[in-house]
Formats: sequence, C-alpha cells, structure tokens
Amino acid sequence: MPQLHRLLAHVAEVRVRVEPFETNVGGNIATNALDHGLPNDMLTVVLEELENAAQGGGLLGFPLMRLKVTLFGGKFDETGGTEIAFRTAANLAFDAALRAAGIVLLEPIMRLEVSTPDAHVGDLIGDLQQRRAIINDQEARSGRTVIHAEAPLAALFGYSSAMRSLSQGRASCSMQPSTYHAAPEEVLKKFL
Repeated sequence: MPQLHRLLAHVAEVRVRVEPFETNVGGNIATNALDHGLPNDMLTVVLEELENAAQGGGLLGFPLMRLKVTLFGGKFDETGGTEIAFRTAANLAFDAALRAAGIVLLEPIMRLEVSTPDAHVGDLIGDLQQRRAIINDQEARSGRTVIHAEAPLAALFGYSSAMRSLSQGRASCSMQPSTYHAAPEEVLKKFL
C-alpha cells in the first residue's frame, strides 16, 4: 500500500542590521524599524527571537555586548508563514548580519591607583606602559606619588609581584573594573 507524505513548506523572510551600540552598560537592544510587512504576532516572535539571539554567545562563543539589532525588512506568506519559520528566519538573519558586521573582541579594562615612594615612579610607569596601560594622572602626596592609570585585565596578571619587586615592597595598588575596549588584533587572531 503506498504511503502518502505531505510536506508543509515554511516560508518567512526577515532582514536585520547589526551595529555597535555605545553604552556604559553591557546590554544589547533589538529595535523595530519596520512599519508594515509582518502581522503583529509574527513581529512579536521575530523581535523576541532577535533579543534571545543577541544574548547568545556570538561567533566565538563569548557573550555579545553593546549590540543593536534592527529589524528593517520582512515578508509574510499566508500559506507558509508559520511561527517556526519566522523564528528560524530571524536566527539565520541575525547570524548572517553578525558575520557581515565582523568581530570586535572586547577586553575588560581596569582602573588602577598605584601609590609608591617617589624613587620608584619611573620603574613602575615603565612597567605599566609595557602592560598597555594608559597613565591618566600622577599626584604627589608627602614623599609618595599616586599613579592613576587604566590597563587591560589580561596584562595585569602577575602585576602585584612585579610592583613589589620594582618598589622593593613599598608600593601598593588598588584596582577596579572600569570599562571594555577593543582587544588588539593579535589577541583576536588567537581566537580565530
């Protein structure tokens, strides 16, 4: 006896744009620039799927940050426009837009405050500069100098030992998270 198989075609079209979103917070945003083309229920599904995709691991598996995803195009086909079709189309459009936008790997930047006797300022500043630090300010405080700087967290591993060695154990340091900046190209190449 012959078996009958029915194939239901799923049809959906979604177009998105991915771009940097400058904010001091690490969050992402999904926006709608579409004034027509999708029914409200499918529009809700697409925006929900784009928000979920923006919370994902990106192309390298790292969390995505400071990302704006804009829905700017879409078509609905009454015969095959299903929720699953629009979820799939939104994810495929997001991945394609992310690849087209390119990868910017962000690294955490720490704010440093190093207090040292005046005699060791030059050595500590030289060491910080080798660690890709940016010296923002120096201030004198009764025989000591306080250095205010920002440096990538990855470059600060082992810094407290180096600081103690360069200052003969007389310097102190405090650090706290500051922001994120694009990592150098050689760091990105390690992941690609």
